[in-house]
Amino acid sequence: MLTTPGQDRTNTYYQRRDEMEQQLRDGELGDDRFPLLYGIDAEDDPFDVAVWPKGNPMLAAGVLPIENMRSLAKDAKSTLKGRSEFTREICCRYDDRDAAFIDLALWDKAERDFDPLEVSKGRRVIGAADLSKRHDLTAVVFAVNDGSDSAYIWGHAWTCEHELDTRERLGNMPYRQWAEEGHLTICPGQTIDLDAVQAYLEEWADRVELWKVYVDPVSGAADTLEKWRQDGLPIEAHRQNMLSMSPPLQNLATRIRAIEKPDQPHVYHDGWPVLRQSIRNVRVREDWSGNPTAEKDKAAGRIDPFIAAVMSMTGIMEEIRKPRSVYESSSVI
Repeated sequence: MLTTPGQDRTNTYYQRRDEMEQQLRDGELGDDRFPLLYGIDAEDDPFDVAVWPKGNPMLAAGVLPIENMRSLAKDAKSTLKGRSEFTREICCRYDDRDAAFIDLALWDKAERDFDPLEVSKGRRVIGAADLSKRHDLTAVVFAVNDGSDSAYIWGHAWTCEHELDTRERLGNMPYRQWAEEGHLTICPGQTIDLDAVQAYLEEWADRVELWKVYVDPVSGAADTLEKWRQDGLPIEAHRQNMLSMSPPLQNLATRIRAIEKPDQPHVYHDGWPVLRQSIRNVRVREDWSGNPTAEKDKAAGRIDPFIAAVMSMTGIMEEIRKPRSVYESSSVI
């Protein structure tokens, strides 16, 4: 019997549970195994009383009074951390939002149905690429200032076939599903095809005014970046250290938190699921003065699309700071 929801989804108990659950769904579970997997389903609302017995099979027997559960739920619902802990510890469904830097509920409210070509007409587009050193995940994010200091972002990601099953499970990222839906490209072999990434960037450069493409100069792809420059891509160095990453990270977080405030600048996205999952995975460290930076080595899974999105905000911030003609300023009229 495995009921494991805790903070570390990479532990061996989660792996065993995931394997057994998949074998159950596929009808391939061996006769020597008899799993009891308790927990609410992915689509269930953890605060719906009707689903609680799924994760608490002894609830009906009065082991834990239902009124006690109601009281726990009421207290937990008021905070992000409380909602996450209630989902994980009481309803037995993995949830790590309490450790995430960005509230996914607010992120989901920022989703919009938009045409990137339309919002980019007559405007400079910023690109950002987080390149994998090995074979895990590479991501490109584009951003554009809509003229009112709000930003629209979209992108694409690449991975490879190497150990895909293992990386899907440990990273909690359904690469094959995303590839079928067009959100991600799976490259054959053991490495990511950076020529395909270049082709993607060049395709967008032909369609929009691509102003800058931010890339970390110490990403391990110096020869590739030089080739991209020689081929005409506007590559711009953007280090992934606290000095360079903290301001755009704070800017992105502020825009997301302001999504319900119409008088403030926002960031809108197209619901790209790879970016959403990377936001869920990210862990943030703050220095002594409260400056945040995302930490890849402590993430619950891949965060490359999130890193690219943060880098793209650097360009949005530069766009907003650029001098404007007096004829564009309403204060002159």
